[in-house]
Amino acid sequence: MFEALAGKGITTALFMFEGEGHGFRMSENIRLALQSEFVFFSRVFGIEPDGLTNDCFKTAKVANARWL
Repeated sequence: MFEALAGKGITTALFMFEGEGHGFRMSENIRLALQSEFVFFSRVFGIEPDGLTNDCFKTAKVANARWL
C-alpha cells in the first residue's frame, strides 16, 4: 500500500515495528504510532500546534512529504 500511494504522489509514511502484528501491544510502539499520526495529520491539514516536531518520523519510511 505504501508503494502504491507513494507512486501516485500521495503523502504517506510507513512504520515497521518488529514483533508487532496488525495491532500494537508494546507501549513504546503505541506511543510512537499515536504521536506520528497526530503530527502527520497536523502537517497534512496545516495545523501547527506549539512544540510540534517531526522527530517521531526518524524510523519511518516517508514519501511525498514536503514538510520533512
